[in-house]
Amino acid sequence: MFWDGRKRLAGLAVLAVLAGLGMVGGGAVFWTVRHLSAKPTVVSAINAPGVAMPILSQSGSPLTHRVSKSVLLVSPRRVPNSRRQALKKAIGVRTLATRPFLWFASSARASSWSSVRGIVPVRARINIPKKNIPDGMVLSLAVEAEKGQGSVWHWSNDQYSPSGPPLKTSLSVSLQTAIGNQDQGAGSVVVINNQGQVVAALGSNKGPNRLWSGHPVGLAELPPLMALALGNSSVRNSLPPGASLAKIADVWGMSRFRAALDALGFSQPSLFGEQIPGPSLPGHLSPQAFSQGAQLYATALELARSYLPFVDEGRISSLSLLTAPQPLAHSVAGDFGAVLRDMPQITQSHRTFRVWRPAGYYAVILEPSPGLVAVLQGAATKNTLAVAKAMANLK
Repeated sequence: MFWDGRKRLAGLAVLAVLAGLGMVGGGAVFWTVRHLSAKPTVVSAINAPGVAMPILSQSGSPLTHRVSKSVLLVSPRRVPNSRRQALKKAIGVRTLATRPFLWFASSARASSWSSVRGIVPVRARINIPKKNIPDGMVLSLAVEAEKGQGSVWHWSNDQYSPSGPPLKTSLSVSLQTAIGNQDQGAGSVVVINNQGQVVAALGSNKGPNRLWSGHPVGLAELPPLMALALGNSSVRNSLPPGASLAKIADVWGMSRFRAALDALGFSQPSLFGEQIPGPSLPGHLSPQAFSQGAQLYATALELARSYLPFVDEGRISSLSLLTAPQPLAHSVAGDFGAVLRDMPQITQSHRTFRVWRPAGYYAVILEPSPGLVAVLQGAATKNTLAVAKAMANLK
């Protein structure tokens, strides 16, 4: 009896230990389910390949749609100290947040980190751009818009879903679609209105021809610069008839030339939070910068913004993808009317356009009324007339 009692007591002790570890009968299921289902109700996200809130066009049409993806829920305080440094490097952050967050890791990284304590796979819903909507543009828009809002993700129906009001943009679905149906090749197209709002933007999401990439300006910037030079009375009065571009640059002087480039927006280091590769303004400008566009680099959006004074009575605005009111435009002194009248003219659907298409990376289309600027880059310049036609059909 004494021996049997000891066996029974030992058996009960083992069962108690196993039960405490959740390894007996239903205890195993209970412990595992409790461990995985104890999800925080509200979390933030990092490296999301989509956006939190739905993105709408100027007419209210959706530019994104929701999909469900497998992501990692990271509880930083539970991650072993031995793995924290490697985790920061994998995510691309200097410090880890203290509260749980969603990590949209690549499939390869997700498989290697999902077994680490404090990291579990979950499902999450995101909004991704529809066809003909450049990923980079929409994501950059969302990042800028969410800076002041801070999107949150709620646990519901076995997955995390982002919450937040839809974000209305200035994009035109009809123009995006019309231009998107054309073969852009390795190039890009942007269209902005006289308020600096981006009405259409299509281009590669990767590589040197993406929307954010800067290219040699060449003579594409000559009309705005010529308008500013001729708008300076001391320069205009000092020029002989038929003066060459080199002579105009010499009379204008490098200091006033640099000031003109600043006024046209070329000194801004970024657009929508995206760094522009290569300097827009070099440290030392030469006379060839004016007469040949040497040393000058610009993105299609930068170039389009510099043409705004032609379609907004000498004013230039900051670029925006939102329909919300933007900061007031500032005036630029220049003879834009005279230069505009000298540019080649075309007519599409009874609407008049001015076109500047020098040799090089860019072509420019202007519609003074109602006030639109289009810039085509790279191989897309072959579609200059087709883009003008699509602009003519814009209501």
